[in-house]
Amino acid sequence: MENEDLMRIQRVSRRFRLLFSALVVILPLLSLIYWLGFNHFPQEFVPLPIRVEAELSLLARLLGFVISMLPIGVVIAAMYILAKLFNLYEKGIVFASPTVKCFRQLGWVLMFWVLASLLYLPMLSGVVTSVNPPGQRLIAAQLGLSDFVILLMGAIVVLISWVMDEARKLEEEQAHTV
Repeated sequence: MENEDLMRIQRVSRRFRLLFSALVVILPLLSLIYWLGFNHFPQEFVPLPIRVEAELSLLARLLGFVISMLPIGVVIAAMYILAKLFNLYEKGIVFASPTVKCFRQLGWVLMFWVLASLLYLPMLSGVVTSVNPPGQRLIAAQLGLSDFVILLMGAIVVLISWVMDEARKLEEEQAHTV
């Protein structure tokens, strides 16, 4: 790789590292602000296919925040791993064990995303509709094709990281062979 190309990769990687590092801090804060102001947002802002009939108590909003941290926590984990990956690229470490580890972790994070999504909707729908009159409280669940696609993508990323790791090991063995 030419020096100019490496410098460009390092410069772009630095920007992405900073972006993902900032998102690790910003995402939970935005979620907290959303849940604290939940009662003041229009119904269209509620990320559920369920209508909330009354204002939520502070306890219900805090529970909503905690439950929403399931998928947001997975996204934060992905942002953290991406920040680590771009930090490695920024240092010029492109094809090494730590970069392979980041790819493997990203694959697992994708698979955990599906699990977190499966838990998120039933728990959150129970909390936000707990204020509804009897007969209008709901527990919603959702599983779609996109969940299977994300699960498959996660498994493929883990597989690719495995292949990358084996290729890296072969290259290291050849480098030490006389």
